[in-house]
Amino acid sequence: MSEVIPEGTIRVLDHGFVRLDDAMASDLSVVNGARVSFARRKLEMDESDDGLIRFLMRERHSSPFEHSVFRFHVRAPIFVAREW
Repeated sequence: MSEVIPEGTIRVLDHGFVRLDDAMASDLSVVNGARVSFARRKLEMDESDDGLIRFLMRERHSSPFEHSVFRFHVRAPIFVAREW
């Protein structure tokens, strides 16, 4: 019986894989996280927001990027999972 591997799956080792299951954030959540101390919140992105994200990356301001949450589906041998 062959196994069906969903699209976007990265095969690891012989029988393992890693796949992004869900992303619970967007570029807009990063922008709003960066501007929270100024009590500003946007509902849509514009060109200035693209520049803000580039600035945050260039200057290594990482805390606004921590407002994002990712969920992964990982299949690995038990000894790998225990070490992880």
